[in-house]
Amino acid sequence: MSSKCSVSKKYEKHKKPVSIYVRVSDTKEFQLFSKTGFKVHPRYWDFNKGILKKNFKSVPRTKKEVEDKIKVLSNTTLSELTVHIDHRLEIAKFNRDKYKVIDSNWLKGVIQDFRSEIKSKDGNMFVNFFDDYIKRKRATTFNPILRRLKEYQDLKKKQYTIVDINSDWTIGYSEWMTANKYTPGYINQELSHIKRVVKNAKKKDFIISELDLSDWIKLKDKEKNALNVVYLDFDELQRIYDYDISSNPMLNNMKTILYTSSFTGLRFSDVHKVILEDIKDNKITITIKKKGNEKLTVPINPRVLELLKKNPIKKISNTHFNDHIGTLIKMVGINNKVTSTKRIINGKHRVRTIVTEPKYKFISSHSGRRSFCTNYYEKLSASALMKISGHKTSSSFLRYIGKTSEDAVDTNMDIFMK
Repeated sequence: MSSKCSVSKKYEKHKKPVSIYVRVSDTKEFQLFSKTGFKVHPRYWDFNKGILKKNFKSVPRTKKEVEDKIKVLSNTTLSELTVHIDHRLEIAKFNRDKYKVIDSNWLKGVIQDFRSEIKSKDGNMFVNFFDDYIKRKRATTFNPILRRLKEYQDLKKKQYTIVDINSDWTIGYSEWMTANKYTPGYINQELSHIKRVVKNAKKKDFIISELDLSDWIKLKDKEKNALNVVYLDFDELQRIYDYDISSNPMLNNMKTILYTSSFTGLRFSDVHKVILEDIKDNKITITIKKKGNEKLTVPINPRVLELLKKNPIKKISNTHFNDHIGTLIKMVGINNKVTSTKRIINGKHRVRTIVTEPKYKFISSHSGRRSFCTNYYEKLSASALMKISGHKTSSSFLRYIGKTSEDAVDTNMDIFMK
């Protein structure tokens, strides 16, 4: 019993890629013959030895070859295929009750199983490269994107190669995400991450689509500026400050964290660095890891200082904070209804959708920093606020507080009128 791959000699002078076949022989009476599904240009095939030539390159030489759907293979791949077929034939021969017919259809099924295994390991498959990218970059935030890419492939019943990811592909993918209630802004962000991975593939010498990456679509978020950005105003923050929750150490700690963030503009991860001993002249300098270990000096409000003296911040997780901070805000009585976007579970997807709910349901670890930026927007210059909040561009800062460039002009109109 033996299996052997071959290319017909009549194709020796062919100018285009041709199919590689496999012949399975057991006895003179038992002969099976089928396409492997792999192709090769005749210039790479040794017709005498029936193997790929030594100068065969595993990466396609030209974009045209990729477009012709030439499958990446090697002599090892072909050898593994023949071993796989021989092994499956042995199993079939000893289990004739299960495998009553061993014919060309059986052989095609065996080859298809092998090719599926190859695809699951092939670095040219986009989800495989994406997975490798996550591991190399330790970009764990990309894991949800990878899950969606796999789900999309299952829906389309197609495994996309790196070269398949182009501007045309983004149209179908964005339409699918839209149908699953993702907002235009979220879709644009996801496509931006996917584009980054495609660019990384190019750096790794993979061939990407000839279509310019700048052609990728960008959806218009018509509702973006119409939605309220949820924050706590000065009156609500005063109510939180005045509310005695000392009997509950967990919520009391959350009160200090939220209040400190609301008057310093620090991210949740950086608020925990505010230690009483480090405060000098009502200021503190901390190192922001997310900004390349940049040092940031922020003012400390006297009321924040008072809270820190009574109840120094104890470190808790972002998830734990988000699960329980609403309880404190509800106890304070901040329960007016607001309309904004909120992440909810929609089948397999956790998406942002527009809802109208009591305000305490929208408060999270982001709310303190957002409240600081929004409350002081008309009191301090945008540049001064951005230095404290850590925003690098005015556009990202305005977007964060739900303002537009037109709002910025209106806010400073009195300056122009003097």
